[in-house]
Amino acid sequence: MNITQKLNAINEEAEAVKAEIDGISGQIENRQTLIYDNLTEQSSIKAENQKFITMLEQLEIRKSQLNSRIITGKSDETAQRQVIASITSQLKECDVNISSINDSIAEANANVTSIKG
Repeated sequence: MNITQKLNAINEEAEAVKAEIDGISGQIENRQTLIYDNLTEQSSIKAENQKFITMLEQLEIRKSQLNSRIITGKSDETAQRQVIASITSQLKECDVNISSINDSIAEANANVTSIKG
């Protein structure tokens, strides 16, 4: 084998290695693209999850506010019931007093009538 043949054999081997390197480089680029796509998708999913977490937190805050309003309403209702009960009791006392006064007036009228008569 002469030098030219050896050189040609080395060049052919170098071309084969270069082709193999190019193929592997292409595979690396494809896999890097897949990795970047996966990372982008993962970031999108995390962002969407965070959005839903925030929405849940806002709903919990709103739920707490509504519960607070319900408790306040019930407390106000209880206070109003107590006021109504107190006023009703006072009204009953007034009715008793009015009845007593009416009885006194009727008795006085009866006395006046008996004195006149």
